Order: sequence, then C-alpha cells, then structure tokens
Amino acid sequence: MMRKFWANLSDLAENIWRPVPLKGAENVLAMIINAEDEEGQPPGTSIVIATTVWVLTSPRRVFDFLNNEGTEIGM
Repeated sequence: MMRKFWANLSDLAENIWRPVPLKGAENVLAMIINAEDEEGQPPGTSIVIATTVWVLTSPRRVFDFLNNEGTEIGM
C-alpha cells in the first residue's frame, strides 16, 4: 500500500501534475488517479493535491517532529 502511495506521488511521465486554476492557489498542484483493475483496490478516482511549505527550522528538527508518534495529527 505504501509503495503504491509513493508511486502515485512520484514524478513519473504518467503522473501528470497540473496547477489548480484558483486565485491564491499558485503553488498548488493536483493529479487525478483512476484506479481500475488494481489488485486489492476498489475501482474509483482519486485526486491528489500537493503544495510546498517553507519551514524556518533545521531539517533535523522537522524530521524529529514528523518521526515522533506523540506529534501525530489525528484525522
């Protein structure tokens, strides 16, 4: 499942990222994924949206924060 997730986000030729045509969303990209005939996945369409966030701290501190189970954000 994780391999599929990262493959969907990778910058492959078949993964076409498009800018979101909304005012104020200049740094937002979207990709549409059609899951048809994929083993273990129900058929359907997914939309992946990504942006860039600048964090003014060291990469190590960001890694430690994301790696700490106590700082998980619940959905």
